[in-house]
Amino acid sequence: MTELDSKLQESGASVDDEGFAGRWSRLKRQSGESSVGVTPVARQPEIEQSEPQPEPTDQDMPALDSLTADSDFSPFLSPKVSESLRRLALRKLFHGDAFNVCDGLDDYAEDFTHFSSLGSVVTADMKHQLQRLLDKEKQEAEAKKKPEAEAEETPAAVAGTEATADGDPTAMQLTHEPQPAAETGAAANDQDEVERT
Repeated sequence: MTELDSKLQESGASVDDEGFAGRWSRLKRQSGESSVGVTPVARQPEIEQSEPQPEPTDQDMPALDSLTADSDFSPFLSPKVSESLRRLALRKLFHGDAFNVCDGLDDYAEDFTHFSSLGSVVTADMKHQLQRLLDKEKQEAEAKKKPEAEAEETPAAVAGTEATADGDPTAMQLTHEPQPAAETGAAANDQDEVERT
């Protein structure tokens, strides 16, 4: 039986008869009454500190060669220890195995200068590049063949035009056709304007 049940029995009420607000009010009054009777705890006198230890200097420090990972490096942080000795001690501490653990998540931890070969795998990009090279070689080969073919065709074409010009008088007339009247009229108008100025 709890303390609350015993108090309720003494008062003649049950938990079911008492509503939430009534129970809360009663408990609040009881806690206020119990806090009144509590005496404050007397403060403990502060522990007397012994005389402060003198701060260590460079002469008080152990040799750097004798320091291990388990050694106490806190005396080296004293204000009276020289900066150069403090740096040497901290360098020895941070070069220990406890501080030199590589987790493998660094961007620069891997060597990206040497790539493993793909073997017989041909990627889509490699196929595309090979196709481009083949197309380029075909175009260069065709470009070399065109000047040779044009050189062979040119003397025959020139000979054919000369033959038509010698054998057919109309061919010569077609090449020396007079200009249409509209063009000659425009040229005459231009000449008139030039003479006026």
